Amino acid sequence: MNLANLLRRSGDTASARAHYETALRLDADHPQANQGLGNLLAELGDLEGAEFHRRKGFEGQFITALPYRGTKPPIPLLLLVLGVRQ
Repeated sequence: MNLANLLRRSGDTASARAHYETALRLDADHPQANQGLGNLLAELGDLEGAEFHRRKGFEGQFITALPYRGTKPPIPLLLLVLGVRQ
C-alpha cells in the first residue's frame, strides 16, 4: 500500500494501479487498497470504477483517528466528508 500510494503521488499511475490491484487480489476487502484504487480511478476519469472502490473502501469506516505529530498542544478537528455522485 505504501509503495502504491508513493507511486500514485509521484505520477506513475500504471505502476500504482498494478500494486493496488495486487493488494486487492490478496484481500478484496482491504479498505486502504480500495480507497487508493478508488482515488486513482477518479483521477483517471473512471468515475464508475472509482465509486465502486471508494464505496467498498469506506464502507463501515465512519471514524478515522489520525496520530498527532506536532510539538505544540493538538487542536481537536472534525472533518466531515460527503459522497458526491457525478
